[in-house]
Amino acid sequence: MKNKMIRFCLAMLILLPTIACTATEDSIDSAKALYNKGITFGEKGNLNEEIATYDELVKIYGTSTDLALRELVAQSLYNKGGALSDQNKLDEAIANYDEIIKRLNNSSDDVLQKILAMSLVRKGNIFRKQGKLIEAVSNYNNIIERFSASSNPALHERVATALTNKGTVLAEQGKLDEAIASCDEMIKRFGVSVSPELQPIIAKNIVNKGIMLITQGKLDSAIASFDDAINRYKQSTEPKIQGEVANAFIKKAAALYEKDKADEAITCYDELIQLFDKSEVPDLQEMVTGARSNREFMLSQKNLSVN
Repeated sequence: MKNKMIRFCLAMLILLPTIACTATEDSIDSAKALYNKGITFGEKGNLNEEIATYDELVKIYGTSTDLALRELVAQSLYNKGGALSDQNKLDEAIANYDEIIKRLNNSSDDVLQKILAMSLVRKGNIFRKQGKLIEAVSNYNNIIERFSASSNPALHERVATALTNKGTVLAEQGKLDEAIASCDEMIKRFGVSVSPELQPIIAKNIVNKGIMLITQGKLDSAIASFDDAINRYKQSTEPKIQGEVANAFIKKAAALYEKDKADEAITCYDELIQLFDKSEVPDLQEMVTGARSNREFMLSQKNLSVN
């Protein structure tokens, strides 16, 4: 009887790792099912149900130390924050992102660090939406300081976004020199990158810098910035980048017109129209229409001055 009991115990010891593994796999499958259920609710616009589903997932698996479950919990909280923002429950969304930051603050896992950085970006964006510009800048600075030295490409995009958003907020505060410095820092850090994720952000910063320089009355420097964006990216087929290139042409034309260089401004519009006339992207179509209208206006003014 004693030997039988010993064999039973040994058998249990051998089986335990397998049982534990199976239980973990079952837990991951169940968590994934809940996560996907939340996604489906969100896609259908059922935000309350989406949030409740993520809450259920976090309640069940929120204390797990398993990496796969921690990632699902973190992603669920991140999605919950987005749903709360969509409901305009901004303070609750910030509290939700703070929960993510608390959970992931010391994590070294690439996926968890990416979710942490994305949460910090969103928190800063909400501060901006609330008009809390000082808090927004502080939050973006936190991202830049924490993740600038990272070798994780996914975090490079978050740092680039933080620098971009910081520049935008500083410009809204009227701090144009600091805003331009933020654009310059972003371009210096990432300007040679060929990453598809980073290139639209680089283009945006170059154009934003030009717009700020126009505001400062530095038209020649602004035109140089727009030319930089155009020369770098005019062959791009990526719609986001094409939008920045079109915007660069439009703003360059405005700067040239302000310098009484109407012929060069008209040439700018001609180039824009030639590049994007056949585009089916609605935003580009709108820019082409605007360019045509501005071009006709400048031609009419030119003819009036001749007559």
